[in-house]
Amino acid sequence: YHKTNTIIKVSNNLLIEKNTFKYMKSQHYIIPLILFVFSFSQAISAQTVREQLIGSWTFDYDTSITKMDTSAKKHHVKMREASKQKFIEAFKGRIMVFNADGSYKQELSKGSKGNGTWLITPAGSLEITMKNGREIIFTIDHLNIVSLVLKPIETAGNPLMTYWQLSKN
Repeated sequence: YHKTNTIIKVSNNLLIEKNTFKYMKSQHYIIPLILFVFSFSQAISAQTVREQLIGSWTFDYDTSITKMDTSAKKHHVKMREASKQKFIEAFKGRIMVFNADGSYKQELSKGSKGNGTWLITPAGSLEITMKNGREIIFTIDHLNIVSLVLKPIETAGNPLMTYWQLSKN
């Protein structure tokens, strides 16, 4: 920047010196610099999320049920007992494994297994694509080295389990 002094005459006996700063070529570099820093921080953030996500996670059924949204809870309460039992088996004790190479595995409590791939999208969502082509997209509501909260994004219908609490194994 370049500093200039300006003298302002207020009255016959009073002069005020006003310091002003004029930005020269540096103003042309500020916006690209800010954009670079922002994109760099997003890349670091996505890498940190990816690193924290890698590993084996167990679904916390009881916490997830208590924190699911109101309409899902109402639907869950109205389920027939046989349907409710299948629902419990699909979620309780579910293990989700996110490998560093982008592969994904899950195992349900009764031993049923599935696999596919996972990635963090540019928007910061978790995208899981199962081997059969089924895609599930989640927002990552909370993540640290021991706990993970996922919320499914409605892509095909209204997901009943609207809050996924997981603990790292």
